[in-house]
Amino acid sequence: MLKLYKTLSLSLLFLINFNTTVSAQSVEEEVMKPINLLFEAMEKADTSLLTNVFAKNVIMKVVSKKGVKNESVAGFITQIANKAPNKPKWIEKLYDTEIRVDGHLAHVWTGYSFYVGEKFSHCGVDSFALIKMDGVWKIVYIMDTRRINDCEE
Repeated sequence: MLKLYKTLSLSLLFLINFNTTVSAQSVEEEVMKPINLLFEAMEKADTSLLTNVFAKNVIMKVVSKKGVKNESVAGFITQIANKAPNKPKWIEKLYDTEIRVDGHLAHVWTGYSFYVGEKFSHCGVDSFALIKMDGVWKIVYIMDTRRINDCEE
C-alpha cells in the first residue's frame, strides 16, 4: 500500500510539474505573438498587420550615447508603408530573449541583430512592455538600443 501511495504521489507531482511547464510555455508564446507579428510586418512591409500589434498610445524610444529619442508609431508605420516593394526586406533576428509575466502585464527583453536584406545593419537590445487587453497581448512600450559593434550575427 505504501509503494502504491509513493507511486501515485510521484505521478501526481510529475503531472503538476508538466502542466505548469506547458502552461508557462503557452503564456510566453502568447506574449511573443505580437512581437513576432511586428517583425513579420516589418519584413513584409504590411502596415495592417503592424497596426494590430500595438495598444493605443504606444510609446517608442531609442537609447543612444546622445540620450533618449522619442519615436512616433505613426511615423514608423508610415516608414514601413513607404518602403518600396522592390527594396530589401528589413529582418530582425532575436536572441537571448527573457520574458516576465504578472497577470495582464508582460515584459520582454531580447537581443537583436537587424539586417537590410542580407546585409547586417546594426544590433542592440529591444525592451517591450505588453498588456493583455480583451484576452489579447498588445505592445504598449518599446525601447531599444542600437550599435554596430559587439554584435551577435
